[in-house]
Amino acid sequence: MTTNGFFQELQRLILSLPKPPAKIYNSDNCSFVDYIYNSKNLFYSFDCATCSDSTYIYDSYMCVNSLDCDYAVESELCYECVDLYKAFNCDFVEYCDNIRDSSFSYNCSNCHDVFGCVNLKNKSFCIFNRQLSEEEREMNRIISSFRMTVEHAISGIKRYRSVSERLRNRKAFIDDRFLLLATGLWNYHVR
Repeated sequence: MTTNGFFQELQRLILSLPKPPAKIYNSDNCSFVDYIYNSKNLFYSFDCATCSDSTYIYDSYMCVNSLDCDYAVESELCYECVDLYKAFNCDFVEYCDNIRDSSFSYNCSNCHDVFGCVNLKNKSFCIFNRQLSEEEREMNRIISSFRMTVEHAISGIKRYRSVSERLRNRKAFIDDRFLLLATGLWNYHVR
């Protein structure tokens, strides 16, 4: 028997055997899931209870609006997190509890607004385990508000597809003219 024949026979056997049903209890609008209890709007999730509006979560309880989380309990707005308890608006955090508005942190407890921190307890406004002063926090607020304004302007300009996609016109400096036209239209729109 050749490998191709083996895999064809294996495929035939797999299709001929009955599949166990998915275990979904008291749940609504859950697709590609198994072992789901009292949940709604889950997609590609497994072993979850009382969760809603989440995708790619595993072994989680009371997770809301989260994506790609494992072992999360009572967490909301989390992305790519592992072993969380009572987390809110966190990205790439692991083994943390009572944490909010934080990113890239490990083993933090009762913290908020931390970035890149490890083994912190009862701290706030820390970057790489260094506490920020009030002036540094105010400077970060100013920079982030300016950055948001610039990002919104760039996304507004990219709405004109001639700026964000490849331009096939071969005339000299035509791409610069399109960029000037798009920025002018965006500035007119903002006013």
